[in-house]
Amino acid sequence: MRIDTRFVGFGIFFIVFGVALLAARQGWIAPDLVDRAWQLWPLLLIGSGISIILGGRPAAQIGGLLISATLGLIAAGLVAGGGFPLDGCGGDASATTPFERQSGDLAADTRAEIDFNCGDLTVGTGAGSTWSLEGRSGDGVAPRIEQEPGELKIQSSEARGIFGIADAQAFWTLTLPTDPTMELDLGLNAGSGTVSLAGARLGDVEAGANAGSIRIDLRDVAAIGTLNVSVNAGSAVVWLPELALDGEISANAGSATICAPAGVGLRLVVGSNPISSNDFGSQGLVQVGDAWESPDLATADVRITLRTEANAGSLSLNPQRTCGG
Repeated sequence: MRIDTRFVGFGIFFIVFGVALLAARQGWIAPDLVDRAWQLWPLLLIGSGISIILGGRPAAQIGGLLISATLGLIAAGLVAGGGFPLDGCGGDASATTPFERQSGDLAADTRAEIDFNCGDLTVGTGAGSTWSLEGRSGDGVAPRIEQEPGELKIQSSEARGIFGIADAQAFWTLTLPTDPTMELDLGLNAGSGTVSLAGARLGDVEAGANAGSIRIDLRDVAAIGTLNVSVNAGSAVVWLPELALDGEISANAGSATICAPAGVGLRLVVGSNPISSNDFGSQGLVQVGDAWESPDLATADVRITLRTEANAGSLSLNPQRTCGG
């Protein structure tokens, strides 16, 4: 019998998913292990790294098999546990204390790096060159902040639990200035984030959500370089600007929704993963090779190209219920 190696990962996913789900429902494994299955997401990164390092060699399949097995475990945990147990990362949300408001001025060209763990993050913009941060945390201590000329770093200060996710919830309201040109690197773990960047002058933007959800609104940005959004065991919604843009959006054991302005020419390059789905064709795009394109792409005044990828996940374009808001 000859095995088609292209579908081995697909089979591993369903085998692990079925066995783990059966074990959870039969009580063969402890309920708390099921609830915390999503915390295995760092194995997705390890598997990707193995595939990259061993690329072109037979052993490179090890990385893909690790990714498939991990996605199967996460999917089983989510199904058995009924969703993302975000409260498990931080207990009682009401048991938080306000921390002292933080602020500072940014240089004309700045890189802002935001690392948020567990809770709720709101990012907005304000005129001028001053940033500010206020909110609450489990111990009332402000996040760790490092600022140098041309660089701002804000990191959760809470004690960390398994895989680096915080043991207590936090609630931040961060305001970024619109005068400087900023490169933005935002990471969110086990929480929810709303990022509205109206008026911002952006260079490269990178955002990731792990075991959480993130909503990124770029509709009214003044400028933007490239865009890279990734989600692992969570969800992302991205409102695109009416500006030329090149970027990448990926979802692993999760979903990503793309909201595009009317009249923009889209080119969405897709992968060939069999355990993924998209609705690009039903939204009026035409398949050309490995991409879905707007029929008027060649004549559009504004063109956006995104490389999209889903592993045991889904990609959607302009669903009215989500993008209409």
